[in-house]
Amino acid sequence: MRRAFKTIEYRLFRVLLCALLALLLPAGSAGAVFYPEKSCDLFILLYHDLVDEKTAEGNPLFTTTAQRMEENLHFLLDSGYEPLSLAAYCDGEYEAGGKYFCITFDDGYLSNYTEAFPLLKRMGIPGDIFAVTDTVGRSNHFKYFHADEMEADGTVRIYSHSSAHSDLATLTDDALRLDVQGAFEMLETRLAREDRHRLIAYPGGSYNESTIAILRECGALLQFVQSVPDIPPTDLLKRYMVYYHSDMAALLAEFEGDQPFALHEPQPKHAADDRARILAE
Repeated sequence: MRRAFKTIEYRLFRVLLCALLALLLPAGSAGAVFYPEKSCDLFILLYHDLVDEKTAEGNPLFTTTAQRMEENLHFLLDSGYEPLSLAAYCDGEYEAGGKYFCITFDDGYLSNYTEAFPLLKRMGIPGDIFAVTDTVGRSNHFKYFHADEMEADGTVRIYSHSSAHSDLATLTDDALRLDVQGAFEMLETRLAREDRHRLIAYPGGSYNESTIAILRECGALLQFVQSVPDIPPTDLLKRYMVYYHSDMAALLAEFEGDQPFALHEPQPKHAADDRARILAE
């Protein structure tokens, strides 16, 4: 009985929070668009779980091995690309016209801590993890003290992959705000950093014009997807998924053939003011 009351109280809290967010973030309001400080080539890779060879052979779409990941990293370095963190990209800490790659992970698997973190640290390469806040600490996922350790080291930063890994494009506006805002606030509470940017990767890469606008209202600086329109907004960035059998040379050629418009389009006169205001919030 007590458990049932707690469930009811929690659901009531979520409903009230949703109503409050709807008042604070009205549907008609428009969030500002983030413009990068300067143009560069930014190849953003998406990994999930790092496992052994046998497991990867059985689930090649969402896994690979630490050895193959290390081979990928050496290939990118040998190809003239430099590693860059998403925080450094947001803060303009890179050379105009440079060639960079970002290493990202989705879902917050424990192997991100046990396998990827030591590998990235040894190679001096930053990484960024998009964690589902409702699954942090669950089976096969890292805990918050692991995230604390990775962030304190300076090698890895944690960002949002939503609260519940729902298809954000199918949620009502209020439910979307509740999910996204809740995930942002959970990370900001459990992993306190004064310089934390609000970045989010769409679960399954599913988005639409409405989700883009609402995520901006919630303070999202950058939104990450797996496909973009021909002329994407500058805060919508494509990532390239790495599978167990991925050919990194072919993936890099695909990226270079795409010539991402978002990183090279002319910026409006108000871009610098918007960027400064967004980063200050």
